[in-house]
Amino acid sequence: MHFFNGTIIPHLSEFALKNNFKDKIIYLFKKKSDIESFFELLPSIDTFIRLIFTRDNESPERKIKPNDAVDINHLSGAIPYCDVVVTEKNVCKFSFKTKIIQKIQLYYSFRY
Repeated sequence: MHFFNGTIIPHLSEFALKNNFKDKIIYLFKKKSDIESFFELLPSIDTFIRLIFTRDNESPERKIKPNDAVDINHLSGAIPYCDVVVTEKNVCKFSFKTKIIQKIQLYYSFRY
């Protein structure tokens, strides 16, 4: 939840203040489940956040590689809108842990 509290919430708050949405944003995000429901309306952003969070928290001993950013950016666009996505084995493993995969019935190939 650090990502939500440290990154997403401040940006949403700033946006709300600049665009006079203060009361609406405060109403929307009273609970963690409200935040999750909001991001489920934005499939690519929801997928991106879940992939980053899962990658960083499921395997903290694993070093983040430069190509992880490219993989996650592409998967964020592909997972919510494609029936089949083929990717590297390690990316595939943490993608399945996000729970978004089960939600959309996506299939990955573990073979090269």
